[in-house]
Amino acid sequence: MKVLRFIVYGPLKEINKIEEVVHEFLCFAKPTARQIHDIDIKVLFQKALILFDSQLIINHIEIVQEYGLEVPPIQCDDNQIKQVFVRILQNAVEAMPTGGIIRVQTCKEGSDFVRITFIDQGCGISKERMKMIGEPFYSTIEKGTGLGLMISQKIVKEHGGKIVIDSVLHQGTTVHLMLPIKGHRDGSAGSH
Repeated sequence: MKVLRFIVYGPLKEINKIEEVVHEFLCFAKPTARQIHDIDIKVLFQKALILFDSQLIINHIEIVQEYGLEVPPIQCDDNQIKQVFVRILQNAVEAMPTGGIIRVQTCKEGSDFVRITFIDQGCGISKERMKMIGEPFYSTIEKGTGLGLMISQKIVKEHGGKIVIDSVLHQGTTVHLMLPIKGHRDGSAGSH
C-alpha cells in the first residue's frame, strides 16, 4: 500500500487566506434564496455588534449609536444585511489600529428609504484610491481581497438599496447604506 505524503510550503495562514478568497467568490457567484422579513435596524445592528465585542475592546474602539426617531422597519434578509454590517464594521476597525470611535446613525431618508451611516476615525482613503474601491482584488487593507465591499454592494443592490462611501485621507471614512422601507422595495435608492 502506497502512502501519499503532502508537504505544505508556506504558513498555514496562507492556506486559510486562499480558503477565505474561494469562500467569498462562492458567496458572490452563488445565488441564494433570500428570506425577506420586516426588520428593526436597531435589533439587527445589535446582532452584528455581538460579533465584535472582544475585537472592539482589544482595539480600544468605542461604538456610538444614534438612532433617529420613528425609523421604520426595513424589508430585508436579516442574515445578508447583518453580513454587510459586519463587513463595514470590520473595515472600520482595521482602519483604526490605534483605536477611536465608530458612529452608527440611522434616519428615515424620504418616504421610501432608511439610511444607516457608519463614520470611523480611521486612516481614510485618498481620492485616487477611492476610484478603485469596490473592484475585485483591490483593497486598502494590506491583506484584504477587495471582495468584501463588492459582495456587500451586490447584497444591498439586490435589496433595492445602495452604498455610498465618502472618505478623507487621515480623517476617516463615512459609509452610507440606503435600504428600502417596508413596502417600498421597487424604488431605487435616493441620494444621501
